[in-house]
Amino acid sequence: MPLESEVTMLLYGGFFAVIALNFVVILVLWLRNKDKTLIWFVVQFVLLIVTFRFFELAVLLKPDVPRSMLSEENSLILGLTGVFWALSMLSMLIGIWQLGRRKDVS
Repeated sequence: MPLESEVTMLLYGGFFAVIALNFVVILVLWLRNKDKTLIWFVVQFVLLIVTFRFFELAVLLKPDVPRSMLSEENSLILGLTGVFWALSMLSMLIGIWQLGRRKDVS
């Protein structure tokens, strides 16, 4: 899909800023606690990266896809983006649920 030239760099910059912050927070929490519950947040982190990759495929032009199939290709990719985003959110919710159920929360 056609975009202004600055939008692509804004998308990359915003995504990588969020991913970097996410990575630092998970790493610091894991180094402090060595808590196995954080694995759900690592799974969420990985699924979020996969989600962005699918979104990137849908947004960027694909010269190798025939024009007659571009709509179908984008629909499939956007559908996969939604599935991986939902799995990412589910992983995060499981992690939050497990953290909330702990008895030793200080």
